[in-house]
Amino acid sequence: MQQFHLSLLSAVLLASCAITADAQEIKVGSVIQLRNQAASEGGDRYLEVHGNAHDLPAFKTEGFADSKFLFANSSKDRDKLAGSWKVVSVEKKQGDPLAYGDKIRLQSVTRGGVYLTDVDYSMSEEFGKAFKAKGIGEMDAFFAFAQQISASLVSDWFVGSGDSDTMAMIKKGTKVKAGDAIILESLSHGGRDSAFRKASTSLFLLQASFSTAQVPIFKNYKNRNLVFSSRYNGRSDFPQDMRWIVSLDPSAAPAPRGDVFPLRGNVTLAQGRKYFSESGKHYLVFQPDGNLVVYTAANQFVWGLNTITPKFTEAKIAEFQTEGNLIVYGADQAYIWSALTGRRAPDTSAYLTLTPEGVLRLVSGKSGAAIWSSR
Repeated sequence: MQQFHLSLLSAVLLASCAITADAQEIKVGSVIQLRNQAASEGGDRYLEVHGNAHDLPAFKTEGFADSKFLFANSSKDRDKLAGSWKVVSVEKKQGDPLAYGDKIRLQSVTRGGVYLTDVDYSMSEEFGKAFKAKGIGEMDAFFAFAQQISASLVSDWFVGSGDSDTMAMIKKGTKVKAGDAIILESLSHGGRDSAFRKASTSLFLLQASFSTAQVPIFKNYKNRNLVFSSRYNGRSDFPQDMRWIVSLDPSAAPAPRGDVFPLRGNVTLAQGRKYFSESGKHYLVFQPDGNLVVYTAANQFVWGLNTITPKFTEAKIAEFQTEGNLIVYGADQAYIWSALTGRRAPDTSAYLTLTPEGVLRLVSGKSGAAIWSSR
C-alpha cells in the first residue's frame, strides 16, 4: 500500500446567475461549470460529482460514508446538474464579484450540497501503478472527493489566473468572467494567504488526470478522468489539465437577492422576508399568518409549520438561536414549536441550511452530521 493524501474535492456550489454575455462577471453565489480542455482525447470534460465512495470496497471506511467521487466527464454524458457548482466565498458576501486571489469553496448544487475537501487516504497498489506510469511520485498528488464539511475537513481554494505563465502573474483583484481560464490551489497542503506570490513555490492545483480505464477499480466509471490536486513547481506555464474554463450554468435560476442560507448564530426571521437557499431554487419565509413555510422559487409549497401544529396561527417570533436550534414563539415568549423538541441536545456549532431539494436541515459545524431535517 502506498500512502497518499486524498484530496476530497468538496464541491463549490455557486448560487445561480442568468447568462447575458460570454464576458459576464462571476459572482459569489453564481452557479458555474468548470471545463477542462486537456482531460483526454475525447474532447472537453467538465468537473462532475458522480457515484458514492462506499460503492467501491476500497472506500468502505467510516471516513467516506458521505463521500462522492469527482471526475472530469464529457458534457453529453453528464447527469443533470452533476457538473454545476455554486461559488461560496470565505471572505466576501453574496453577490460580490469573484476576483483572482479570492479564497472560495466549491459546493455542488446537487448530491446533497457536498464540497471540495481534503483527507488522508492509503491508496491501493492499483493507484500506485497508475501513478508510476504517469510519472507522479508519492505525495505529489491528492485524490479528489466531494464531502460534507466538518471541523476536521478543509475545503478552501485560492483562485488564480490560468492565463499567467508564472505565479507572480496572478492578476490579483481582477474580476473573473465567464470564459476565463482559472487555476484552483488547495489550501490543505501548505497553501498561504500569499499564495501565487512566488513562481518557485510548490503548490497543489486542481488537475484532470489520467483515465479511469487505467485504474481497474474504476472500470464501471467509463469515459471519465480522475481528478486530483497535484504538485506544481512553478517552473513552466500551467499545464492544460490544470486550467479550468469557467462558464455560468445556463440551467441555473437567477441569483436571488437579499438574505440567503446558511444561517448561523442568533437570527430572528423577519416576517415576510424571503430567505433563499444557496442554490436559489427554494426559500424560507415566516408569513404574517404565523406559518413558517418553504416554497420553491416558483412559489410552490414544499413544507410548512402548519403541517406540524395547528398553533402556528399564534406564532409571533421565529428564530435560529445561538445554541443551534430553530424555534417558534407566540406572544410573551410562549413556546409553540422547535426543531430539536424530543431530539438530541442543541449543538452550538450548528447552522441552518436549505438544500437544493427544499429540505430545511440543521447541520453540526463540528461533525458535518445532520441534527434535524424537515423530512
